[in-house]
Amino acid sequence: QVDSAEIYLDGAANIFRHPEFRDVGRARDFLNILDEKQVIDKLLSTGSSGDGVTVRIGSENIIDEIRDCSLVTATYSLGDTIIGSIGVIGPTRMEYSKVISSMKYVREKIREELRKLVGEDLDNNPQTG
Repeated sequence: QVDSAEIYLDGAANIFRHPEFRDVGRARDFLNILDEKQVIDKLLSTGSSGDGVTVRIGSENIIDEIRDCSLVTATYSLGDTIIGSIGVIGPTRMEYSKVISSMKYVREKIREELRKLVGEDLDNNPQTG
């Protein structure tokens, strides 16, 4: 539920390093969309495939302002309950293998920390990936 979602956003200014965002209007539209909590929540939750990594490239994105970008998302869970999502928005020419590998690593580290917090035994919980 969006009202209870906590969204942390970092690195948005890095998008200006890419030539496709040197157009001020385009960059403004992109940054404005990142200010919308409901939009970010929708981006992170739409099409997430259970406990996997989802990649949406260009026109596969549901929000017009990021149709020139790629979005890589991953969910993390405890047991059968998905409790969060992480995502990377970048140019369509991003290094997908590097981003996906990083997302899987971060997702697993988050999962490990969550298990420690709730006291789950890591040895009895097979890792999925």
